[in-house]
Amino acid sequence: MQSLSAFDHKGLFYTGGTEASYDKNSHQTSPKFSGAVSDRFSLGDGIDNFGVAAALSWQKRDFGSDNVETGGAWDFEQGARLQEFEQRDYDISRERTGGGLNFDYKPDDLSSYYLRTLYSRYKDSETRNSTSFEFADPQAASVLGDAEGKRKLKQREETQEIQSYVLGGERLFGLWTLSGQAGYSRSSEDSPGHIANAAFAGTDDFADSGFYDNDKPRPIIGQGFYDPGNFSLDKVDWEKQRTTDTEKNLRLDLARDYDFKGYASQVKFGGKVSRRNKDNDLDAWVYEDFDELGFNDQQLNLAAVRRKAPWIIVSASSDQGSAAVRSRT
Repeated sequence: MQSLSAFDHKGLFYTGGTEASYDKNSHQTSPKFSGAVSDRFSLGDGIDNFGVAAALSWQKRDFGSDNVETGGAWDFEQGARLQEFEQRDYDISRERTGGGLNFDYKPDDLSSYYLRTLYSRYKDSETRNSTSFEFADPQAASVLGDAEGKRKLKQREETQEIQSYVLGGERLFGLWTLSGQAGYSRSSEDSPGHIANAAFAGTDDFADSGFYDNDKPRPIIGQGFYDPGNFSLDKVDWEKQRTTDTEKNLRLDLARDYDFKGYASQVKFGGKVSRRNKDNDLDAWVYEDFDELGFNDQQLNLAAVRRKAPWIIVSASSDQGSAAVRSRT
């Protein structure tokens, strides 16, 4: 990949652009902007021997999706019969920011030096609501029977950052070319405390339940499934994660040009040393068996699941061995 250099153009150069996209699922319009500029300057006795180039881009994309998943839970011994399926709805927001600032210096015809810098930030926020249906026996389309119902939610935010700095250059000594480069890069991925999964189980079976459309199953189920009072919180997975990756490298090459039977040729050798360190810190907590801890359905209701952007705060007291959960919007 070739970075932007002021020596790619003669004199002042600039470009810019703007875009927009529309998502029908979320009814949101997402903007995008980008631009770059470069120019040359004269240092010392040289003419246009120093170049500066900069680039910047930004985009925020809000979109959504919905799908149906069967997980391969089909029985084909007596026709197409489905054991279970799940409906999922996603609300996603992604923001990208990127920039670079590059410097080039050519004091004479025999040498050149450069500094390349890069910064990138990617932020992703996702809320997922899902409903799942498991039939007592595999059922064909439009056939009714008993089914268990569950509702799940997930809400997380993730931020990725990358920064890179590369300093290098080359120098000609007759037929020999000496080149070198030193680089440093650091990337990170941060997911603050979030609900990895919250599952609400139906307190009773839902009779006269089924589905239609084998290609994209849709539920046939009574109004009781949409009553929060028929569900209780069964399990909560809470997580947070932080990852960092740092790399340092040093490279030195030596090349010699020569003529081989009338053909321009070159022999080149060198070495590179690189040191990399990666850390990954993950905390994961699982909260379950709420009924044994004295929580009832009134305390663990389904109100949070029925809203578009729910989040649940979970706290625990390890000395008492208990868990506390509350929903909030």
